[in-house]
Amino acid sequence: MAQTLADHASVRPAGDAAANRPGDRPSSSRSGASPPPGGLAARARTLGLAMTPQRQVLVRLLEDIPEPFDFEDVLQRLRQGRPQAARAIVYRTLNLLTRSGLLVAVGVQERRRRYIRAGAGPILQLNDMRSDAPVTLDAPELVEAIARFVESHGYRMGKRIEIQVTADDDVETR
Repeated sequence: MAQTLADHASVRPAGDAAANRPGDRPSSSRSGASPPPGGLAARARTLGLAMTPQRQVLVRLLEDIPEPFDFEDVLQRLRQGRPQAARAIVYRTLNLLTRSGLLVAVGVQERRRRYIRAGAGPILQLNDMRSDAPVTLDAPELVEAIARFVESHGYRMGKRIEIQVTADDDVETR
């Protein structure tokens, strides 16, 4: 069955806003734009995100964690300094920062969603359907061509372009 652009979370029709919790700003105003200047905490405040003391600690940790990282990486680092840290705060904060465009989910590896801090533009990623191994490509000219195509059809570019691929048996993959 063929999928349309609207079937993918990273490409939404213009004017479509993501669901938000009280105290959180919609991510639709950030989609496709450069993130605000400064560190992750400063960028979160610029967007008007509610920064509780727990979130502030977690966001500072996310500024220094090696990329890509997953939920367990973050929880493990957080619990080094705060053994009683709740899983829920990590889960909710990762989701909030992803919806706000400050983090980008770049794929699943070993059944774990991986994240990176958002840069200036969308990420182009190939996902091997056999191994779930994501490969992030540095191809700005291709990203620009896809953005022009998407916008010419009335859509706005999201933070990630994901292409599902299956390698030939004869081709060696990374």
